[in-house]
Amino acid sequence: MPAAITLAVVDDDQTIREAMRGLRLSFLYQGPLFHSAEAFLTSKERANVDCIVMDVHMPGLLGMKLKSEPNRPWPHPPMLPITSSVDERTRNAASADGTFALLRKTLTVDNLIRSLRFALTRPA
Repeated sequence: MPAAITLAVVDDDQTIREAMRGLRLSFLYQGPLFHSAEAFLTSKERANVDCIVMDVHMPGLLGMKLKSEPNRPWPHPPMLPITSSVDERTRNAASADGTFALLRKTLTVDNLIRSLRFALTRPA
């Protein structure tokens, strides 16, 4: 039996985190939920994460900044940023750091799962 995929969710909205918990379980993913980017960065669990789904706009360190965090001592897993508002600045920031998908919070389960599968199977 293949190892379960570890998917971290970083979002300041508890409703989103809980919805993602249920979704992960439905698709046999496992992994921690974090209320902030700082909580993720200080967690020992980050070392075992295969992919991160993160909110772009949160108090404190913004989700998009996780990729460029200078003190990130973990291997760089694929990241799927989600946002409720996709403006030009956010699109440009995502494009500049190599993000291949920028998902809207009104995303469908199919779109999220398709993006996750793509992120997990593309070459590093």
